[in-house]
Amino acid sequence: MDLHSKLLSEGFIRRGHRVTIISTQHAQAPDYEKRNGVSIYFLKNTVLGSYRKGWAKQSLAAFYELHKQRPFDVIWSQSFDGFPLAKVQNDDLRIKMIATLHGCIQQELKTFFAKAICRWKKPQHLMKAFLGLFYSYIAVQKPLLNAAEKLITVSNRVADDIGKWFGPEIAAKCTTVPNGIDSRNFKPDSAKRKIIRSLYQISEDEILLLTLGRLTLEKGHHFAVEVLRKLKIEGRKVKLIIV
Repeated sequence: MDLHSKLLSEGFIRRGHRVTIISTQHAQAPDYEKRNGVSIYFLKNTVLGSYRKGWAKQSLAAFYELHKQRPFDVIWSQSFDGFPLAKVQNDDLRIKMIATLHGCIQQELKTFFAKAICRWKKPQHLMKAFLGLFYSYIAVQKPLLNAAEKLITVSNRVADDIGKWFGPEIAAKCTTVPNGIDSRNFKPDSAKRKIIRSLYQISEDEILLLTLGRLTLEKGHHFAVEVLRKLKIEGRKVKLIIV
């Protein structure tokens, strides 16, 4: 999602807009920097990538201070991380808020149950994770979904899950915009294709499959391995690379 934010922000800059990002603290970055025209504020007393330790208070304070210096037109939340700014809708500011959602409580529950299988010997971990889910649903996701004027979902499945868990009024706010790719970087390249196939000894009559993602249970690489096994039984010439 950080790369998603980067590409969208730089795209808006190229179109003449002003973009400011409020982020958690980063040990390898200063409190403020400007990257490719995007102003980025890294907040002290927060934890990298976490919205549970100082993020709510610090991000809201930073927003009000920056808005006072130069007013914002739109608040954009990457996933549910902008939930503290839902409070802005109760003020006189009434700034429109949108969010790009890559999932919701549905996916978090699946991850919870998948990890529960591995952590049954440590019930304190399960209780902590369950309380985290409850907090996420009540204090993070619901307030943001209620405050946002529009929700951009990256797939129809995400929009369907939001409708099931949060009701038709929230579902009506959803518009699906699939994640795009930069075709300047990702495109057929015959020379690189030959290098990869030579490196991994893949012949021209073999189909090469790829799965990309963290090596955790919820990412589902094991399904690709199972499919590969079945294709081999059928006599297909297929190989799989997991990155």
